[in-house]
Amino acid sequence: MEDIKLSATLLCTSGAVDDPVEAYNSGVKFLINKHAPLQRKTITPRPNTSWYAEELLEGKHNRRKAERLRRKTNLEIHHRRSRKASHEIQEDLLFRQDRGMWEQ
Repeated sequence: MEDIKLSATLLCTSGAVDDPVEAYNSGVKFLINKHAPLQRKTITPRPNTSWYAEELLEGKHNRRKAERLRRKTNLEIHHRRSRKASHEIQEDLLFRQDRGMWEQ
């Protein structure tokens, strides 16, 4: 907040209409670059795999959801659901392994 108050370029009122607008834009750009600079991120592309299907992704989502609920409530029914969801994921992976989908 202090930077905005101290920024004289944001308060420029002299000259033509374009001058204060340009001064305001450059002042705002300076403040944004100072407080939230642009950052570069490197993303490593991963090859598509045939064994990682939509059902497996959905199963993992359901397992994590059940685990969060189990931790939150600590109820026996949620422990059972969490174990069941984990078991289903393991079965799905074993089924895919038996079908030879790991070999590629």
